[in-house]
Amino acid sequence: MGGRAVRIKSCRGRGGGARNVTYQNMEGEVDEAVSLTLKYVSDIPPTNRTATPELHDVHISNLNLTADELYMTCEGLPESPITGVIVGPAVSVVGAGNATADCGHCSGTVSGVVSPLPCFLDDDDDDDAAGSGSQD
Repeated sequence: MGGRAVRIKSCRGRGGGARNVTYQNMEGEVDEAVSLTLKYVSDIPPTNRTATPELHDVHISNLNLTADELYMTCEGLPESPITGVIVGPAVSVVGAGNATADCGHCSGTVSGVVSPLPCFLDDDDDDDAAGSGSQD
């Protein structure tokens, strides 16, 4: 497979957004399992609200992946955090990248059996003002 199994990307200046997106029933070998980012171009300063992208209500379920590099990236913006990410049930990521993740301004929940747990459940993430999540 290569690349990323789950990927949504945007950046400041584009506006719009995505909501109510479902990824399910995927298996294979990838570089990165999950990549959700509103910082695709990271050096753009904050802009007006209509040019700020939004991403919420993303449901990821029934994944069986081997990740070579990274399990999850979930990078929202301070003014537009990624919210409502639901991981599970039946999500399994193994391989060299299964223990590495990068989250900031991202929140969500876990449903059912998920391994490893997503980074937005890590309450110690100093970069993540909106990073609390919950586990069912």
